[in-house]
Amino acid sequence: MDAQRKALQALTVSLDERRQELQDSYRNFGESLFSDSANPSVPGVSLSQERSDSWRELMSARERDATAILDIRTAVTRRKEIEQFKRELASTSDALEEEYSERLAEAGKLIYENYGEDYAPWFSEAYEKASVEGAALIGLERRKEALRKELEETGFLGKLVSQLRMNGLEANVRRQHERITEILAGGARSLLEGGGAEALSESGKLEEALSAAVATLRETGERKLALEERARSTESELAASAKTLAEHGAEGNPHRRIEELNARIRDADRRIETLCVLAARDYCDRFMDESGIPLAGSVPEGSRFGDAGAYARQLEDISALRDEIGGIRRSIDSLETAMKIDSLERSMQALRKNVADCERKIAGLETQAASMREAIASAAAERDELIARKAALDKTMA
Repeated sequence: MDAQRKALQALTVSLDERRQELQDSYRNFGESLFSDSANPSVPGVSLSQERSDSWRELMSARERDATAILDIRTAVTRRKEIEQFKRELASTSDALEEEYSERLAEAGKLIYENYGEDYAPWFSEAYEKASVEGAALIGLERRKEALRKELEETGFLGKLVSQLRMNGLEANVRRQHERITEILAGGARSLLEGGGAEALSESGKLEEALSAAVATLRETGERKLALEERARSTESELAASAKTLAEHGAEGNPHRRIEELNARIRDADRRIETLCVLAARDYCDRFMDESGIPLAGSVPEGSRFGDAGAYARQLEDISALRDEIGGIRRSIDSLETAMKIDSLERSMQALRKNVADCERKIAGLETQAASMREAIASAAAERDELIARKAALDKTMA
């Protein structure tokens, strides 16, 4: 029995494998049929219009969804790259802006130190403001020096008060330096961006040191402009990525949208596979029965399906699989029948044994019954004797 069960299990596994192989063959054959039906250059493919239309619609929808997933992933990746690049660009731009401001301040200082009438049209206002602020700075520096001497001469408590005043004075000095730097940088910017540098250079009145500073500023300015242009282009690329995501309904949550599209693709694949299997089965049923035996009309010479043209090989393969599946089913049916027969034989043997046991028990019970009947007859006779004796005794007592 164990050997039969193992054999049945092996046959069941083999049947499942062949069924899956037949399913795959149907699917592949159906795909060929639909593909050929969509190709006008391939004659002789006859499929229902409804199925053909459904297949084309599903394939188109699947292709659209697959393209959308690719577009979304590309847009998301590109957006991340651009955002990272923007951060790097902003950092570089900030550093370059700081460098440009420092160079403007240096150039402004050079102009201030070499100021003359030639620079007046572009730098006079800055020169006047810087002079005023410079005078204020000198006053602050003098007060700072006086306070420093006071710190050296005063006592402990006086030092505490003087130190607080010194801290405030130093903060004012720093702010004054910053104001002067901004004024000089603004003047240098006016000279550079107002055409003064070109005019002075053409007239030969631009100082050599200032000429080098102007050249450096121009170079830094060009780098700034290049960065600004690149920043504008990144915004355009971000807008393009956002537009792509919006077109595919993925602007809010791209990953969820991709999951939705993948689910639609899986559903389309299942429906396409079902269509292909049904189309292939129907086509094969024109040429063979369920067991794979060719129907009347097939040409027996060479291939058993010679009238199927280009699809004769596929029909041969499917016919062989149908036949093999039918053979396995018969083997399983035969084995299951044999196992049922064996089971019935065992049941019958058990019943026969039970019948024999029952018959032995019946014989024993009949023997017991006969013995009991004899005991009953003996007891009845003794009872009758005792009744008669009691009656006699009762008479003697009357």
